[in-house]
Amino acid sequence: MATSDIVIPNDLQQLLTERQRIQEDQTQASSQMARIEQLATQVRAPAGLQPEPVQLLTIDNLPPAEIGAALGHLEAEVRTIGAAQQGIDQDHAEIADILRRAKNRTTMLIAAAIIAAIVVIALVFMVIR
Repeated sequence: MATSDIVIPNDLQQLLTERQRIQEDQTQASSQMARIEQLATQVRAPAGLQPEPVQLLTIDNLPPAEIGAALGHLEAEVRTIGAAQQGIDQDHAEIADILRRAKNRTTMLIAAAIIAAIVVIALVFMVIR
């Protein structure tokens, strides 16, 4: 059998290589968009807040690069929110502890006042007799 070597012209090869790169970029961007949509559920703007105008995130201004940069910003925002939520949770725990200790002190003061009242009443009865 005879083999035939197909020769692809250099300019056509460059086009094929560029097409392959674009397809890979598109596949990666699609994956990143899925991740952005997943993270978007964790980052919500308060009701009535006007969105800020979108700023370009990359020099290229190409959709795959912009999506990648946006994903990085969104992940950083999710980490910031997580850290803030952890701080809030710690503050809530500290407040609950302070309230518990205040309740215990109030209970102790009431008990001391009742005991003091009983002692005073007992002394009054002892003096009256």
